[in-house]
Amino acid sequence: MGTFDSEPFALDYHKSRLAAFKDEQILRDKIVFAGCSITEFGKWNELLNDMGIINRGIAGDNSFGLLNRIDDIINLQPSKLFISIGINDIAKDIPAQVTIANILELVKKLKKDSPKTKILIHSILPTNASNRQNKYEVTTHYNKNDKVVELNKLLEQNSQENDFIFIDLYSSFKDKNGNLNLEFADNDGLHLNAQGYILWSDILKRNAL
Repeated sequence: MGTFDSEPFALDYHKSRLAAFKDEQILRDKIVFAGCSITEFGKWNELLNDMGIINRGIAGDNSFGLLNRIDDIINLQPSKLFISIGINDIAKDIPAQVTIANILELVKKLKKDSPKTKILIHSILPTNASNRQNKYEVTTHYNKNDKVVELNKLLEQNSQENDFIFIDLYSSFKDKNGNLNLEFADNDGLHLNAQGYILWSDILKRNAL
């Protein structure tokens, strides 16, 4: 499959977030969100009207980073775990088969060590290079929506056999060309604006909560 960089983006920030998690009081049997910046930037407590939700998003994280820190999440013994990971794998040209293997290993560990946790995995969101108004410092995320589709298909295909729920966000967030709909995009064409998070939370309220 060739060589690729498996480290998350923004490693110093990654380490600081992990350190902050260690200092938090351990609260078990809560809803946990885990993933990259798109998860971290979500104000889930407000969006879902649940002040007990725990945010384990780290900007720049990928499937390798999440797998390496899964013990922190297992320690929380979540009632539900919402995972959104993969766009930073795509940005680093990590093959979809490698990413899905990491995600399935995550699921396997969770099933073994936190068996009561309901696991829900989101589809990857598309990006939109036309909206890069602030010239986001990392440019390798764009024009790879075919890879987004590929990884989403693998997630959906593996959901039943591996006993996790697949949540299709992609269909609601894409425009007619398969790019991130600008109605929901922040000014980098990668992250979401407030309207995007409202749509996401509405999808969860209808289908997963």
